[in-house]
Amino acid sequence: MIHYALILAAGKGSRLKYNTTPKQFLELNKLPIVMHSAKVFSLAHPETILYIALPKKYELEWAKLCKKHHFNIKHTIYNGGKKRIDTVFKGLKIIHNNVMNRFSYNEAKTVLVSIHDAARPFINEKFILELIDNANRFNTAIPVLNLKNSIRTFAQESQKSISLNRESYITTQTPQVFNLFKIYEAYVRAHQSHKLDSDQSHVRNFKKPNAMFDDASVYDFFSKSNPVHLVDGLEHNIKITTDLDYFLSPMIYKFIKKHQ
Repeated sequence: MIHYALILAAGKGSRLKYNTTPKQFLELNKLPIVMHSAKVFSLAHPETILYIALPKKYELEWAKLCKKHHFNIKHTIYNGGKKRIDTVFKGLKIIHNNVMNRFSYNEAKTVLVSIHDAARPFINEKFILELIDNANRFNTAIPVLNLKNSIRTFAQESQKSISLNRESYITTQTPQVFNLFKIYEAYVRAHQSHKLDSDQSHVRNFKKPNAMFDDASVYDFFSKSNPVHLVDGLEHNIKITTDLDYFLSPMIYKFIKKHQ
């Protein structure tokens, strides 16, 4: 089984008010957050071919971090795009080209790719292997969780909100694992649609690429394949987004290590 991992570490982390360093490069247990995920992918499946998306002009800083933390896991870096969807598409194009140059057609059509947000450092080897196994059988594996809080929808036109049944909704996590060819085809279509609709980019239609916030939503709308396959996520697989998340992250880390 051929497996690639695409770790997205190109964001600015603008919702952290008290840290100027992008959140994915802040330290957790004396190691940059992004490196935690890379290590887990390598431990779970040592043959994983790893790509890491970085902010533009961050190569030198990344090299310094790798040297400082003795980060010797084999990987390839590339510059991210303006938005998450652009960063993923750039990475998928690089991986697709790599696969077509390295493997036979029969091998290539079964290749899997995990797409993971670097700001989720609390994944583990068992979780990754479970997702890979499901994607091998169903072409996709999307980790999800049920909602705990009550939710409402907000109608901007009327300035009113309406209560919704939380049991009808779930949240998604990463890594999300796909058959490479199928997710690449979906992103090609999303890119083409975005170019055609660029003169109407102010329209916030949830079906348009500029309103798609994860890879499963791109796959849902632009793939002709079967619906995504859902897998139980991990409650502790949080995304470090705010200063409070980062403040709490060492405690989460200790809790996970204690109960593994």
